[in-house]
Amino acid sequence: MTDWLFLSYDHPDHARSRQARRTIRAHITSRQHALNRQSPPKTSSSGDAASKPHEYEDEHGPLSASRSSTSQLPSRPGTQTSSAKPRLRPKPPSPHISRLVPDEEDEALDGNHSPKTCSKTTRNKRPRSTTTTSIPTEVDLNVVPVPRRDWYEWLHDYWFEGTLPKAKGRLKVNDDQLRRYISWTRRLQITEPAMYYMSLLLATGIPVSNGQFPLVKALWLRGCAIAAINEALDDPERATSDALIQAVGFVALHEHIYGDRTAAHEIHRPAQNRMIKLRGGIERLDLPMEVRQIMVWYDTLMASEAGNEPYFESFTDGQRVKAYSSDEAIAVTNNASPYRNKHPGYSLPADVEFPPDD
Repeated sequence: MTDWLFLSYDHPDHARSRQARRTIRAHITSRQHALNRQSPPKTSSSGDAASKPHEYEDEHGPLSASRSSTSQLPSRPGTQTSSAKPRLRPKPPSPHISRLVPDEEDEALDGNHSPKTCSKTTRNKRPRSTTTTSIPTEVDLNVVPVPRRDWYEWLHDYWFEGTLPKAKGRLKVNDDQLRRYISWTRRLQITEPAMYYMSLLLATGIPVSNGQFPLVKALWLRGCAIAAINEALDDPERATSDALIQAVGFVALHEHIYGDRTAAHEIHRPAQNRMIKLRGGIERLDLPMEVRQIMVWYDTLMASEAGNEPYFESFTDGQRVKAYSSDEAIAVTNNASPYRNKHPGYSLPADVEFPPDD
């Protein structure tokens, strides 16, 4: 039996059908059973269990359906949350950050819970990420840290040339500051597959909501991004890099607006804050002022809409890095993504084993 399951849909909505889900689940179950018959039972040891600290764990994982799992946080507009509590494992007293752990109920075909077309490339062609701002001095669009797809640049253009320039006034940055932010972001993302994939996924939110971009490709990018983050968290040289800190912040922002809001606030936002503390605080990161400004915006947005405390208020100085009121922060998203309520979310099984067609 092949590991691959190729599905074709005339429209992304067809992927949400009951038959499509049944087909995917059936293939996963049959393949996993076949693998279990071929492999001897695995034994666990206390040494293995203690080898990796678990500081935070993602319930839905890179390839399972995203589920809102608590009613304590306001749901994403247009979605409902379940009253069930999230299955968060105990956290031992460790200062380290752990990889995201998939849900046991959603097992990938090959057991590693990552889309094969993503995991192989991020492991074999991974560039060296950096824990400082020593990044390429020029933006070279011909350099990418992952296999190129034609529609990647369309997403980058949509975000960097369309969305951000229109929002610059509400983001409280001028033309020069925005150019510096975009240049820094694009140069940094080619050093880390996780940030590259997350930049692409972040750019899908508005066009998916508007019906301009297929959800199935966003799902696939989401799996690639989480798989790359998991891999980076296992590498001490990448686990608290500037690029990974930005990637985890992008995860939190995207999930808050379009996906699993509970995961955004109980997992991703605290994880990013913890990574910054492990680096010695925001001052030690030596981030450009424009980057701090954007971080303050999305931190205020998420805290305001979820009703919890912001992490990055101390970043502001009233001069170079400005603060936002709740209304100001929310207005950025509402104006940039007026159809955010129409985004279908990620309730589909995200174990997309096939690469989207170019």
